[in-house]
Amino acid sequence: MNLKVVKETVNVLLSRKEVVASINFDGTTPSRKDVQKELAKTIKADDKLVIIKHINTNFGSSFAEVIANVYDNEKVLNTLERKNLIEKHLGHEPKKAEGEE
Repeated sequence: MNLKVVKETVNVLLSRKEVVASINFDGTTPSRKDVQKELAKTIKADDKLVIIKHINTNFGSSFAEVIANVYDNEKVLNTLERKNLIEKHLGHEPKKAEGEE
């Protein structure tokens, strides 16, 4: 996967950077977690503070546009972002069957 930052805007009022990036990949579209780690490495940020809003790709294409927000701290991230989007980036813990502990 090859990631390139196309546009980076600093939003001082919301304490975040709004990033548009493009990725080239082989095979299937990369997961949010993979894109999150690659983007964090590219812009030198903590991957826990990167939220991938959209990964837009066309059918059959090996190119995608990524829209993401990179926050200054976790408190602002938890205040501004939707809870389900935060859970997607943290990863879901496997559900246990009833009776298991």
